[in-house]
Order: sequence, then structure tokens, then C-alpha cells
Amino acid sequence: MIGRFLPHNGLRSRMVFLSAAPSLLCLLAMAAVVAWFVRGLQLDMEARALQAAGTRFETRMAELRGRLDALSLLLPRHEALSGALPAESGAGRLRPLLAELQAADPSIQAIELRVPGGGRPDRVYRLADGCASLPTARCEVGGPPLAESVAALDLPDGTRAEVRISAFMSQELAEALAFGEKGALMLLTEGAVGVSTLPVPTSPLADWAPNWLLDAMAANRVGTGSLSLDERVWQARVAPLEGGAVRDPSRPRSFILLLLPAGAGAEALDRTVGAIVAALAAMLAVGIALAAIAAGRLGNMLSALTDALRRLGRGDLSVSIPALPPGAPRELVELTDACTLFRDASAERSRLSERLRWLANFDALTGLPNRALLGDRLDLAFATARRDGTGLVVLALDLDHFKEVNDTLGHAMGDEVLRVVASRLRSCLRTTDTLARTGGDEFVLVAPGLEEPAQLEGFANRLLAAMEDPVPIGSEYRSIGLSIGAAVLAPGGFDGKPEAMLQDADLALYQAKAEGGSCLRIFEPAMNDRLRTRRALVADLRVAMARQELTILFQPQVSTATRRIKGAEALLRWHHPTRGVIGPDVFIPLAEETGLIVPIGAWVLEEACHVARRWGGLSLAVNVSAHQVRQASFVDTVERALARSGLPARCLELEITEAAMLANSAETLGILSRLRSLGVRLAMDDFGTGYSSLATLQRFRFDKIKVDRSFVRHLVHDARAVALLRAVIALGSALDVTTNAEGVEDEGQLSLLQAEGCDEAQGYLFGRPMSAADFEAQLGTRNSSAA
Repeated sequence: MIGRFLPHNGLRSRMVFLSAAPSLLCLLAMAAVVAWFVRGLQLDMEARALQAAGTRFETRMAELRGRLDALSLLLPRHEALSGALPAESGAGRLRPLLAELQAADPSIQAIELRVPGGGRPDRVYRLADGCASLPTARCEVGGPPLAESVAALDLPDGTRAEVRISAFMSQELAEALAFGEKGALMLLTEGAVGVSTLPVPTSPLADWAPNWLLDAMAANRVGTGSLSLDERVWQARVAPLEGGAVRDPSRPRSFILLLLPAGAGAEALDRTVGAIVAALAAMLAVGIALAAIAAGRLGNMLSALTDALRRLGRGDLSVSIPALPPGAPRELVELTDACTLFRDASAERSRLSERLRWLANFDALTGLPNRALLGDRLDLAFATARRDGTGLVVLALDLDHFKEVNDTLGHAMGDEVLRVVASRLRSCLRTTDTLARTGGDEFVLVAPGLEEPAQLEGFANRLLAAMEDPVPIGSEYRSIGLSIGAAVLAPGGFDGKPEAMLQDADLALYQAKAEGGSCLRIFEPAMNDRLRTRRALVADLRVAMARQELTILFQPQVSTATRRIKGAEALLRWHHPTRGVIGPDVFIPLAEETGLIVPIGAWVLEEACHVARRWGGLSLAVNVSAHQVRQASFVDTVERALARSGLPARCLELEITEAAMLANSAETLGILSRLRSLGVRLAMDDFGTGYSSLATLQRFRFDKIKVDRSFVRHLVHDARAVALLRAVIALGSALDVTTNAEGVEDEGQLSLLQAEGCDEAQGYLFGRPMSAADFEAQLGTRNSSAA
């Protein structure tokens, strides 16, 4: 029977041996270690148990002394001691008092009253349990007291007596204390056993006591050790007994010997160790049995693994790798793991391939088709429309105010907005529509079959309505608009390629954004021309500085009273190689939209400062865009231009429009204040054309007001224009601000400005914008003639 399960030299017998032998060796080694460890723990636990028992005994003695002290405080008020004490009645008065004290604590066995004799011997009354005495007699209880307490008693005759109560170790008390510790107790006095809960030898203590006990008693100290008594081995602890309230040298020294059975405190450990050993033995038996069972399964396991490998080799990823029994050989485990890893890796590779195919066609954030899949869907829709003769519409969608969400709340909140928007737009789709996310906040919708304008408008209105409700973002809501550009392919109009419809839809979208957003605009051919022109201008503007196509011209600013030139305003012109001169009203807005105004403005400022340094202290006025003022580095740009050119800061005048003041007013005012601290002069340009000119003057002090040319143009023929000019000049005079009139073209306008008290003027009357060389030539001629 055994040979069938454990054949000679078979895998099963080897597995049983290899499993059981190490287990047996480990068990033996563990038993040895546990025995050594348990022995140490037993000794330590015995010592701790003995120490704890000694501590508890000392605590009980301290409690006994505390009770005696408390009772002694009550004795002076007792009626038995409050009256006179005649010589013949002292002991009689103590007897009922002792009975009362024993009722409170049975260990109290003696009371003593000492009355001063006043020149004669003291009267002493002693009463102990079982005897009475006269004042001169003596009554003692065997052994020294465990505890004593003394109280002072004021007698009616003015003398002070002393009352002493004493507690002694009785046999009953010793039995109770020993029973509480599950051991034994002895009171040793003068080398003899006074009280004992065990039978002791009749011979002297020195004959049977161990040396450690005798040494501890001789040194009057605590000692511990083992003691053989009554055919048992005890763990013993001896300690001096300091029971009296005042140590009496005449009394013999006494000791308390506390005995605990050997192994006390280690019973729980013995039980635990026994349970552990039994458990280990059971585990060993179970392990051997399991090894025998596992050996029978290994053969089947090898056959199953062989079959699994064969199927994996044929590419069958659905194969199930058989589970290994406990205790299988390492080689078999590794083989099984290799099969499992190969199968899992093949499955993961297949899953990743599917995921990559999905990511190649869909947007991971919104789950919408991406640009690649959009191209396929657009080609298919275009081909279907051509085959069936139906219409096709491509809508370019862009979110309004989305950049504000990203800038203020972060990209995580922006992604959440995109998911919500995609869900809302998806709810508006028909089964034939394709909505794709092409990047950022841009979407494209391919809508076949929208042949009538009313159909397109209705469909677009549904999309716009879906975005009317604010989008929840965290704990707040934000309004996110939608701009739509549409390219319509009418039935039968199949010229061109599908990609052209995307471009046309983008052009229409740009027009919708330019008109304020949240609307639909349909592509028109004129849009293409405007956008191409704009894009070409932007591209040329990006390289205009490098090609030296930008030129700075200077227009004189003169004193209206003397016609002397006081300075000049720097004006930027663009000489395009093919389009000729392009006015600032065309390219400055493009520069502001694209952000090119910042580097262009810095270049103009530094170049103009270099030119103005040669003017001998005349002022240089430079226009500053609102985009420049918003830059935190703008003050550094001005400082750098002044430092490199050497132009004094008082000669530089920056002209700022109201638009720059209205955007980020707090930050703008801080930047302007820093510029004033440099010594740079500030002028409000185009005064009167905005709706908050006066409010701007109230918030910040300017050095100059430049009256817009629209006021000057009608001075000669319009009395209201004269009245407005007069009011502005009066305002400047009241605020101690210089006034400058722009666009002065004839002597009549100059005469009116002189009559109204305007400080400065500039315009074609004094000179058109000119090069630096022409301005410097005119500067010498005009100022010399004016002088």
C-alpha cells in the first residue's frame, strides 16, 4: 500500500522526503531554541513574580501604617483619654479603647499610654491582646511590631501624654498574606523563626538556611534566592522589617521571608509553549501528508503543462494554465510562471494593440473621434454626397472664454469643461453626424444632408442652445459660449477636395469670433481673401524688423506762443517690399493681436531714445500700447532703453491711451507710478475720445493732455468745438497739466489755440512725420528763425 504511493526512487517519495526532512530538522532546531528561550523567560518571570510579591507586601505594610496613623489622629478626641487619668484606672480605660481599635483593624494588638511624671518617673500603661499591666508592669506581644503610630494627648492638668498603638504579625495574618500570594511567609527574629506558615526544622536557622539568606540578614538588606524547604524548592525574598514609628535599638532585628513555589508566574508560559509544540507537531504531520498528496499530483501537473505549452505554441491565448499544488518543485513553478507570463504578455499585447488602434482614431479626453478619424469620416461623407447627390455641411466649432478657465482655474478644470461640452454637443447629433475634437477647444462636425439654409440654421441653433446654460466647474459655474463657422456643399457642387471644406469652415469661424462669438457664420468667398491677406501680413510683420522694413519718423511738437520746437513724437511706419507703405492703423492691431507689439514697441523705444539723445534736451514722445503696459517687464524695458541710449529720463514722454488705463487698472497704475519714479513724463493720448477721461485723470496724475484731432478739425466753423476745447484747456490749467493739440493744419486753428491758451500743438502746419535727419535739420532752422 505504501509502495503504491511512495515508489522507490520515484518523484513522490523524493517529494515526501524533501518536504518532511527539512520540516523535521526545523522542528528540532526550533524545539531547542524554544527550550533555551523559555528557560530564560521562566527565570525572568520567576524573578518578576517574586519582586511583584515583595512590592505588594510592602504596599500592604505601608497601607497598615497609614491606617494606624489615621486612627492615632482620632485617639486624642476619644472620651476614654480625654479626662484625668488616676494611677489606678489607666489600664482599665485602655481596654475598651483597644477593643475598638481591633474592630477597626484586627492586626492592632497593643496600646501604650505614657504620662509624664513631672519630676517623678513617668506613668506607663501597657495593654496587649490577652494581658493587662499596672503602670510599672510590662506586657509584651511576641515579636516586634509590624507597624506603630504615636499620638500626643493634652490632659486637663496641662500635661502632654503620649499614646502608642502597635500592630503585630499574627499567625492568622501571616496565613492570609501567604494565601494571597499563593506561597508562604515567615517572620524571622534574632536568627529564629517567629511566625511561619510552613513547617520548619527545629534546629537553629543557621543550620538549614542558605548562605544568601544569612548574608542578607547579617547586612540588614533585601536578598533573593532559592530555598529548599518542606521537600519543595521555593523562590525566596527576605527584607528587613522596619515596623516601629521610632526605631528602638533594644528591640531585636526582624525580617520578613516571602516564599513562592519555583516556577511561579511561568504557568501561562508553560501552557503557551505546550500549545506551540503541539501545534508544530500537528503541522509537521499535516505537512508530510500534504507532501504525499502533492507528489501524486505532480505527474498530472507535468502532463497538463506540456499540453498547455503545445497550445500556446500554436497561438491559442485562451489556454488555461493548470494551478500548481502546494509544495511544487521550483523548476515546475518557474515553468508554470513562464507559461503564465507568456500567455499574459500575449494577451496584454493584444489589448494594447486594440487600445492603440482606438487612440489612433479617438480623443482620449472626450472619447470623440480625432483628426485622423475625422478625415476618414469626411472623405466618406463627401463620397456619399457625391454618389447620392445630397448636400453636406462641415461646421468648425470653437469655445468662447475657454482660455479664461484654463488661465484662472487650471488645465484640470479646463479638461472637465471639455468633457461637459463634448457631452452636450453629442446630445445634439443625428445618427449620421460625426463630431470630432481636433485640438484644444476646437471641434469639427460633419453633417450630411443639410441642404436647406433653414435646416442648417436650426441645427446650429440647437448647438448654441446646448451651450447657453453655465458649465459647472468645481463649486462654481462659468458661461462658455460657442462660435460656429460653416462650409456648405450644395447638391451637385463637388469641385475641390474635402479638406477645402475644413479650411472654409475655419475662415467662417474666424469671422464669427471677430464679430463677438456665440453665433453662426457661413463661409463666403470674400472671407478667404480677407483671411489670406491678414495671414500674409502677419507672416511678413514677424520678419519686418529683421528685414529693416520698419522705420521711425518724427513729427515736431511746437510751442503755440513762440513756434519753437519743444520736441517730437516718434511715429512708426512699415515699408512693405510689395505693398508699399502700410499705415499703423493696419499693422498695429495685427501686432497687438499676435503679441508682436511687445518686441516691436521695445525696439521703437530704444531706437527713438538713441536719436533723441542728439537733440540737446528736447522731449521725445513715444506711443505705448495697452499690451505693453500690461507687461510686468515694461518698466525694465524703459530703464534699459534709457541706460543704453544715455537719454535723460525727463526727456522721455510716454503717451498712453485710456484703453491701457481701463485694462487691469490696479496693476497699470502701479506700473505707471514706477515709471514716474524714474523721472519719465506721462501723457494721456487722444483725450476726450473715451468715456472715462475725467475718471482717469482723477485716478492718476499725468504731465500732459493731448487733445484729439477730432476736436481741432472743426474749430474754425463749429462754436461747440471751440467750447469743448476751451473746457479741456481750462481743465489742464486747473490741474497744472500741459495741453497739446493734435492735427493742427492751418493758421486759423493755431490762432484759436493761441487765443484759448493751449500750450503745445502738432500737425501738418508745422511738419509732416519725417526722418530723424530731416527733423534735426528743421530743428536748427525753425528754432533759429523763431529766436
